[in-house]
This record gives sequence, structure tokens and C-alpha cells, in this order.
Amino acid sequence: MNYMKRVDAHETTLKGYLGIESDIGELTIPFSQRPYEWNKAEVERLFNDLVSLYYDDENIHMLNFFTLSGEGGMTKIFDGQQRTITSLLIVGVFIKKLNSRGLLEAAKQLHNQYIEKVEYISDDGNIRKLRFDDKETENFFYKLLSIKNDVDLDSKNYENETIKTFITNFNLITQLLDRFIDKNDLNRDEIRKMVNRILTATNLITIKTDTDELAMAMFESLNNTGKQLENYYVLKNDLVIALEEKAVKDKWNEIESNLANFDQSDFLVAFATVLTGKSTKKNALSKIYTKYSKQNRKEMIDLLNILLAASEKYLHLRNPAQLTDYKDRTAYDNYRENISNLNLFIKKQQLPLLLAAMMKGYSLSNINEIATHLLNIGIRNLYFEEKRANTIEILIADLANDIYTETKSIKDVLNVLKKEALSDSEVKEAIKGKIVKRGQAEKNLKFILRETYNTTDLQRELKIRDNLSEIHYEHILPKRPSQNSQWIKDFSVEEEREIYTSKVGNATLLLDKINTNISNKDFKDKKLRYKESHIPENKNIANHKKWTTIEIENRTTEIAEKIITYLNELTN
Repeated sequence: MNYMKRVDAHETTLKGYLGIESDIGELTIPFSQRPYEWNKAEVERLFNDLVSLYYDDENIHMLNFFTLSGEGGMTKIFDGQQRTITSLLIVGVFIKKLNSRGLLEAAKQLHNQYIEKVEYISDDGNIRKLRFDDKETENFFYKLLSIKNDVDLDSKNYENETIKTFITNFNLITQLLDRFIDKNDLNRDEIRKMVNRILTATNLITIKTDTDELAMAMFESLNNTGKQLENYYVLKNDLVIALEEKAVKDKWNEIESNLANFDQSDFLVAFATVLTGKSTKKNALSKIYTKYSKQNRKEMIDLLNILLAASEKYLHLRNPAQLTDYKDRTAYDNYRENISNLNLFIKKQQLPLLLAAMMKGYSLSNINEIATHLLNIGIRNLYFEEKRANTIEILIADLANDIYTETKSIKDVLNVLKKEALSDSEVKEAIKGKIVKRGQAEKNLKFILRETYNTTDLQRELKIRDNLSEIHYEHILPKRPSQNSQWIKDFSVEEEREIYTSKVGNATLLLDKINTNISNKDFKDKKLRYKESHIPENKNIANHKKWTTIEIENRTTEIAEKIITYLNELTN
């Protein structure tokens, strides 16, 4: 009786693995696998390992384990996709190089042996070594590796991320090979010898199982080298095994589309946190499986559906322009503004809480309330007090789970956030001691000053509505005063001058139209321009006769009071 072993392991060469007519034959990348995403460091490392064989006629290079499945009559790759594609790209670059050096027949022979057998046509077109789940991706891959050079190699001209990676790595391998050939002054016969040496002296072990599920289990037990498979793609594979590809594919493609421009692991952490409380990239999947069993088909169907719904909400959270189904235009405009503002001060910690609120169907008005309380914490605790962002992670994670499990109301959540924010007196002291570093810190203070001026000094119709990029952040005491200026006389100690230059009280805002050639002038000249500003705060600054340490300290205290007024209005 003939039957396939449950697990069949063989040692072979890269020639035997990539050969179209070898025992392995065509390879297929299953839908469940992550896309091709090797970066420069990984490609360079493999290339250098392989070409080093040219110098050594005795040793081999071990390419490690490749885990395959024979379920359904196809040979599917469960571990080794990245190495397989990169190896084919390397062979493809050699083929083009041989063709460019006049060895067309040698190039054709290699192409027919390892890339695509064009002389023989199967029901699915040319016999190809590697089959992709997505036909657009597959067709481009073989166009890229064709002997002809008729492909646009500028990755910026493509939207498909996998195709972009193909091009980036193809160009990189081309550069690496050109450099190696030039350095070693290789002729065309030596180039042909080198690619043959790579194919015959590179060894690997294939582990072929009779089911996809066993292949995945083998992969997880053997994957102790290279890049660890991300939980996101493990989850995808688990769903395919539990529900079969047909039931998963369309919904997962929607999930992929929703998350296309974001780090999927960030989404998975936020999603797991909503479900179970504080989660990390390392434990997100295991925490999800405390709520949904891989062995329960109904629960896996529920998980797939809730993942799809959550990915859509996550898209609306990360890109508010994609939220088009709203009833209240004012609430929507506020939502877009709040998300943008919040991202200035908190990068990721807020995601689970806002995601939970969106998943539970909170109104945009309620989500805006949560966002403004988070912004208040971001400005008070993280910006002025300079606490680390992870100090609020557990609190926000708990609140996210409380919203999802409906153990806290919106009022309860807002009260907790309000208590977490530093008190007015604490913030005032933090502002007085704050040294504003260049870069993002100045951009953030620019935002705070704009909102403060709008709240405390300007009438509604006179609000500063300019984008932050169109507003000039002005150091009243300049960063680099002229050596013969009054500034040097008033601030003769350089270290002291640097400190006072970076005080909150030394900063104000100017609009471009009055920001011509005043930055480094003495105060007596600057104040004349400040008087032209429609911002009352600048007119107040212009009323001072001089600008010394005393004026900066006093204004820091005064502006601190105004900032606190703005923050209190923000949450009330």
C-alpha cells in the first residue's frame, strides 16, 4: 500500500530545491503566509553568504530548514518563503548579467531550469517554479525575472507593497553583484561558474508534511533562526486551518486593506488589549486565544468577524478621513482635529481606549470627550512633566477593557482620566522648569501656544487658524544673537543664555507676514514688529522696555496660568 509519510525530511542543494524539474517541482505560497518583506540587511547577508562560495571550492553553505506541505496535491511553503524568493531574485540577476555579457544561451538555460519553463505550456500557462496567491504579484515577479529588461524599476511607481519589495531587493542584488564582479574583475565565464557554484554548494533540508496544520506546527517548533513569524500572520494561518481558506480569504483581504498603511502588530496589540487588558507584541496572540479557542470553529468564525470590524474602526482611528459614515458634521470635524492633536503628544498608548469606544459604538461626541481628556494628560503629564508614555499604558489598557466589557460608563472613564492628569499646581511648576528642546518639542509648544492664545486672548472670529507649519515659533531671546548685540551684554554667560532661550516664557508665535528679518535683532527692534501682530500676547511682550532673565521668568509664570486655563477649558 502506497502512502505519504506524515513527515518526510531530505537534504538537498539549492539546485535541487529550485529546479523546476526536480522532485520538489513547483512551489506554492499559501494565502496564509505573510508577504515578501525581507529588508536590505537580510538580503545582503544571504547574498554575501552565497557569493563567498566562489572563493571556496570545498565548503558548502547551509540554508537551513524549509518546511513544506503536500496537502491538496500541491507543495506549499510554510517556512522559507523569504529565502526562496530572494534566492530566485539572485538567480534572476545572474541570468540578466550573463545575457548582458553575451551569454544568451546560458541565460536561457538557467531561466528554463530555475525560473520559468517557457517551451512547455501547462493549463496555467508557462511552468513556473513559484506560484503566488495573488496573480498580479506573480505575473510581475516573472516579468521582473524575464531575460528581457523591460520593467520599470522605480518602486515609487507601484502601489503593491510586495512588488515594491521585489524591485527594491532586485535593484540591491544587482548593485551587490556589479560591485562583486568589479572588485574581483570577473569575466563572463567566471560569472557563470559562480552562479553554478552557488546552486550546487548551497545545501538545505526540506521537511515535507502531509497536512498544512502539521507543516505550521513543524515550523513553529523549528523556527529558532532568522526572523520570528509575527503573531499577525500566525493568526491568519490559524484561521485558515480552522475555517479553510475559502471562508477566510475575502474577509482577511478586507482586514489587510484596512491595515495596509499601518503596522499590523500595533493593531493586534490594541485589539488584544481591548479584549483582555494590557497586552504586548509578544503575548497579544496568546491573550486573544484566552477568549477564542482555536479548536472551536464557531469561536474562530466570531474572531474573524470581530477582527474585520475592529480593523475598520482602527482605520478610522488612524486615518479619520476614511470615516465617512457620520451624522454630525461638527462632531466629525472635531474628531479629525482631536485625533491629529492627540498624535502630537501620545503616539500609541491611546489606541486601545479609542478603539474600544469605537467598537462599542460610542458617539463621536463621546469619543471626542475621551480624546480631549487624553490630550490633557499628554500635555500635562507627558509634555510638561516629561513622564514616560508607558506610565499611562496600564491605566488606558484597563479602561479600554472596561469599555469593551461594559464595566465602566463613559462618565466613569472620563473621571478616571481626569484624576490621572497632573494638578494645576504641579503643571505650573513643571512649566516654570521646562527647557524646550529643538525639534518636536518646539512643534508641540507651538501647538500649545496657538491653542492658549485662541482660548485666553482672542475672540472667536480672530482665532489663529493657520496650520502649525505656517506659524513661526519665535525665540524672543534669539538662539544665535550677534556678538555686538544687546543680547550678549544682557546674557553674558553663554550657558545661562542657552537655558533662558529655551524657557517657555521666551517663546511666542508669529505669522509669516510679519516674520521678515527680525529673528536675531535686538529687543528694541523686535518689539516694533511685535506691535504689528494681531495676537494680543505679542503686543503685551512689546510693552516691555527690555527682555532679560527677569522678564522671561515673569512671563513664564504668566503664560503658565494661561496654559492651565486652556487645559481646563479643554476638558470642561
